[in-house]
Amino acid sequence: MTPAERTQAVSPLRAEGLTATEIAARFQFVTRSAVLGLLHRNRATIAAAPERKAKPKPPPKPKPKPQRVSPAEGPRELPPEPAGQNAKPFLADGGGCKWPLWDRPDAVSKLLVCGEARAAGQVYCAHHHMRARGSGSQGERSAVRAAMKARL
Repeated sequence: MTPAERTQAVSPLRAEGLTATEIAARFQFVTRSAVLGLLHRNRATIAAAPERKAKPKPPPKPKPKPQRVSPAEGPRELPPEPAGQNAKPFLADGGGCKWPLWDRPDAVSKLLVCGEARAAGQVYCAHHHMRARGSGSQGERSAVRAAMKARL
């Protein structure tokens, strides 16, 4: 099929309002992209497709109002800090708290971690878990972070 024949074959199909995918399906070994290229190159000779009516958009669903949760009596207090007597190298086995002890002068060179007993499923002991997560609910912690960013 010559280019002129292809243009003549595609023109009535486009005038009917068929999409490039539907036109390509009518021809063997022709892709949608090939049809689009042909339509683009010959847009002066091929009749424009009739305008399609846009589907009306459904009205937006109302968003549920967030429920405010009253904060607890106040921020939770940290459990007592571990004495640090169980400090051990980071790679040592034993399943203890993995909080790094950077504040100790001997800890940096030896990569010492807390080593206290940790709660089931946690990486840190109770004290370091609270220091890592902060107090309050997830929403309260997010609000504090947002307020801190706003100050900067």
